[in-house]
Amino acid sequence: MGRLMKVLRGHLAEGPQLVPILSQIESRVNGLPGTRHPLRRTLLLFQCAMANVEETETVQFSSLDSGDTGERVAFLIVIRGPELGRRFPLSTRRAVLGRSAEVEICIPDPSLSRRHCELSCAVEGGQSRFELRDVGSTNGTFVNGARVHEHVLENGDRIGVGEVVLKFSLLDALEQSFHQEVRQRMRRDHLTGLLNLTTFYAELDRALAQSRRDGGSIGLLMLDVDGLKRVNDTHGHLLGAEVVRQVGRCLHENVEPVGGVSALYGGDEFIAYLPGKSGRESVEVAEAVRSQVEATEIGDSQGVTVHVSVCIGVAEYARDAKERSLLVSYADEALYAAKRSGRNRVISFSRALIGG
Repeated sequence: MGRLMKVLRGHLAEGPQLVPILSQIESRVNGLPGTRHPLRRTLLLFQCAMANVEETETVQFSSLDSGDTGERVAFLIVIRGPELGRRFPLSTRRAVLGRSAEVEICIPDPSLSRRHCELSCAVEGGQSRFELRDVGSTNGTFVNGARVHEHVLENGDRIGVGEVVLKFSLLDALEQSFHQEVRQRMRRDHLTGLLNLTTFYAELDRALAQSRRDGGSIGLLMLDVDGLKRVNDTHGHLLGAEVVRQVGRCLHENVEPVGGVSALYGGDEFIAYLPGKSGRESVEVAEAVRSQVEATEIGDSQGVTVHVSVCIGVAEYARDAKERSLLVSYADEALYAAKRSGRNRVISFSRALIGG
């Protein structure tokens, strides 16, 4: 049996040329007694392999749409540093790159100067030429490892600014689509579709910087599913995963319409921020989330259904805290106060929760 499989596998690449041989084997196998004879299994495996070969051979590469219109757009792509994979499109206008929220290309990394370097574009003979110029940065600007003051960029150049590395790339439509898809997969949790925590914190930091400038408030929500362990232990982790997915959906459907951003914090915990919302307004949104989760019937493919509830803690920038870490900590304090007081409820942070 092993020898036969070795021979068949060795000649599998011949594809359709093996069909007559396969037919002969099939006729002999059909005459064997019983349905579980080892040779029947060998034949079945080989038929599956042949089906894969035949399917592969029918692919017509000429039918694939390359998406390349011949037009390429200039981008800077972060290949090391915060917000890995983010693309910054370049235009014919001058653009300053730095850590300041007021520049055109903002990368919030402390190793960058507030205004680090400048990119400009000149059109010559119908072709765009991009020039990079350092604007007095502390740590310097580098292209392909060499420190520069001015440099005409070429496709594929790597630009080093502080600890961050960007790649200058000219991308056609298909390449742009590819980078966008990769970026989305890097930014989002696969189960819920919400942002991952790293991306969420980067977005929150930008929102906090904006609020510091304009004096606006931000509501922060921390959410935890009540009794998920019981669901997992009683009905299995597949239904537990569906619970997490559905709770994430309820959170997103209430947060996104008011300009909020939500993420999976980890396990059965979620986090969201609401720009421009006070603590009172954030509690109203949190109550809408809590109510929707409580009313949602969650089921699996076997027809098993459950209802769950959530607890949500709310904190407000800048009333409760002015730094991100403290803001998250206070929302977390409010969350666990809600869980201690009976679950399925929303509690807003107060100094009394920390003995203040």
